[in-house]
Amino acid sequence: MTALGPAVRLAHEIIIAHAEGRDCLYCQDTWCLGAEWALGVAALNDRPPPSPDGTALVTVVARQVLAAHWPQPAGGCAPCGVPDCDRADLATAWLGQVGEPVPETAEQVTEAVPSDADLHRITGM
Repeated sequence: MTALGPAVRLAHEIIIAHAEGRDCLYCQDTWCLGAEWALGVAALNDRPPPSPDGTALVTVVARQVLAAHWPQPAGGCAPCGVPDCDRADLATAWLGQVGEPVPETAEQVTEAVPSDADLHRITGM
């Protein structure tokens, strides 16, 4: 395997921070551009953090991104405002790739975002 470049290393740092329930410099009210970018780097390049729970960490972030970009009743997700949000599509694709259930309702998305106890269990921190 080749050495990880600085973009992949930064993506891993952001994924780990968000999976552990921490914010980063890019966090807004209910969504994070940094988490979305990091999910893209990890998912599109098949490069989860190099740890035994790396895939689980990316899955936590995918669920967070999906929750933030879930379509609103008036159409479109809150951050983007478009009906076919590519960030929601990316998060959904990751969940499908790793065999996780893809939520069908807003309530299921909210339920799927891990609690603090779940985060501690997943990350060991």
